[in-house]
Amino acid sequence: MAPCSVLVEEVRGVVSDVTESAIRAVLRVVNFPGMQPAQCIADLASEVGADMIVVGTRGHSPTVGVFAGSVAQRLPQVAPCPVLAVPPGAAAPEPGSGSAAATVSSAAGSAAGL
Repeated sequence: MAPCSVLVEEVRGVVSDVTESAIRAVLRVVNFPGMQPAQCIADLASEVGADMIVVGTRGHSPTVGVFAGSVAQRLPQVAPCPVLAVPPGAAAPEPGSGSAAATVSSAAGSAAGL
């Protein structure tokens, strides 16, 4: 199996686990040449009525993101709902700990620590 196929299957398993926890999650693998990835994700979020978009980051600085075209930096500007950007190596909080160290950005681009 190709590395991309392995990753898709792994993500499908996570989506299945999340869905069993009564959280509606959607996985759609798309390839639209010429379309900006952030806009594609925002359009899909609108289509499915998403309450939040969760996106991973590569851990680049904001300056590098501007020049490299970071999807995680562009997405809050075009998304119809809040965007949760998860940095590399971020661990999920232990259940019941009441701690969530993440940043949520609204469609307007403001950010607030949780």
